[in-house]
Amino acid sequence: MLIMFYINSEEKTALEALGNRLEQARLKRNETQTQLAARIGVTTVTYQKMTQGKETVKIGYWIRALRLLSDLDKLNVLLDAPSSYFADKNTQNKKPQKRVKRKNQ
Repeated sequence: MLIMFYINSEEKTALEALGNRLEQARLKRNETQTQLAARIGVTTVTYQKMTQGKETVKIGYWIRALRLLSDLDKLNVLLDAPSSYFADKNTQNKKPQKRVKRKNQ
């Protein structure tokens, strides 16, 4: 089953800005699109999709690009959570379970 999703304008703007920063980092390093694409492990066409902010680019490619450009730590800061939502939910107001006594048959 194919599930389609659409991104909103705010998300599209964020992807385009990320693509623009990728392109600026490439230019700053004086690399061609082909060179950086090869280092990331993608085709030049996929690299161009990344710079255009296309939502179909796999997150793994972005991770590799960030690592190659020494920016992976920024992603870690973004995703770093002080505690897990689920861990907090599991420990809040949790009473010890009581064993149910079975009736003798």
